[in-house]
Amino acid sequence: MVWAAVWLAVLAVVAETAMGGTVTAEQPFNVKPNGRLEFVAVEVGGGTGLACVFEYAAVGGTNEDWLAVAEVGEPGSDGQPSVTCTFARPDTASYLFFNSFAARMVDDDGNVVAASHAELWDNSGMLLEGEAYVLDAAGALEKGPAFDGLVTRVALSRLE
Repeated sequence: MVWAAVWLAVLAVVAETAMGGTVTAEQPFNVKPNGRLEFVAVEVGGGTGLACVFEYAAVGGTNEDWLAVAEVGEPGSDGQPSVTCTFARPDTASYLFFNSFAARMVDDDGNVVAASHAELWDNSGMLLEGEAYVLDAAGALEKGPAFDGLVTRVALSRLE
């Protein structure tokens, strides 16, 4: 019963991804409200040599099931395939408060690969804009000065 709900949630997250590519990896993970910095990483696959990494620290509420999804799409103008990394609470709003978060793509050597697009959604499904997040000079996504700690979905893309 629980796994059926998880698979339905996976399908919902995949259907909502910005790129619409082929899902190459999925990794369920459990966010614990212990205030410690934790992370999840998922290999993108598809010959990209990339991994999606999400670091976070959360407090409040109880443990929540989240899902990391990697997608590979058509090659861009640089000949490299587009890649989207999504980290989401697929079935409902999150009741956790995120003290910090960061999302990035890394290559096989651990170097950050610049993302060209990022999106962050709040618990009501609204796309956050402005200073809620920052796509830094290296192409990693971090919380911004106006981030209020509430998030239900984070997406990071390399689109050329």
